[in-house]
Parts: sequence; structure tokens; C-alpha cells
Amino acid sequence: MYLDDGVSRSSGVAKPENEGGYPRAKSEYRETKITHKYIDAAQKNRELKIERIHDNYRPEYETFFFVAILHDPSETQGSSGSLNKVILNNQEIQKLGNGDDNALNGASLNAWYYNPTINISFIKVFDNLPSVTITLEYA
Repeated sequence: MYLDDGVSRSSGVAKPENEGGYPRAKSEYRETKITHKYIDAAQKNRELKIERIHDNYRPEYETFFFVAILHDPSETQGSSGSLNKVILNNQEIQKLGNGDDNALNGASLNAWYYNPTINISFIKVFDNLPSVTITLEYA
């Protein structure tokens, strides 16, 4: 995934003009690699990694991002939907009740909630680390 300001040419790859470079190019962009895998044979624990590969752009007003986990209708459901807990970099994060997107948006810490109407869990992650590992523990 790539992120830049969407306006200027400074996100172009910086290289000499004699090699096809653009004078205003400064490689001001962020490239992020996102991967996921199950980490146990029973497929009850899933790991998502969000890693910055190239990090030469920091959006001024975007201090967090959301991860949406779409659940299969056949997944086992518990009191919090398909997930029992969400762990971010080896630390369990708070589940917000009642499927309230306003509460998640206003949260000042990493948090998550399950929306039963659309069967999706949303995770709010503050964007202050170059690499984030999210572990999902399924019901």
C-alpha cells in the first residue's frame, strides 16, 4: 500500500535527471506491506502484520488507522462476535461494547469493537510504530 500527499510531485522516486528523474522528486511517500496468516493448526489465532517498507512521508493529521476484519457467517460467534480478543504487539487492547463506531473513533488508545449488524470487527491502531503485529483470537 502506498501513501503520499496526493498533490505534489515530491512523492516521485528521487534519482538523477540523467536517469529519468524529476527535479522535484524527493521519495516522500510511505510504502506499507500488509500480510496475514493463521498461527495455529486449529485456525483460532490469526496474525496480521503491517510493516513500513519505505517511510519518508508522515501525514500531519492522520495519527491512526482502522483495520476491518470481515467475518464469515459460518464462524463461531461468542459474546463479542467471532473474536474473543485482539492483541496488538503482545498487549491485549480494549474491546468497546455495543458496536459503537463513535466510541471507537473517539478512543484515545488502541481499541476495537464488533458491529453485529454488518458482522465486522473494527480495530483502531495509532500510527506511531514502523511495524505492528495484530493477533486475533477467534471464539
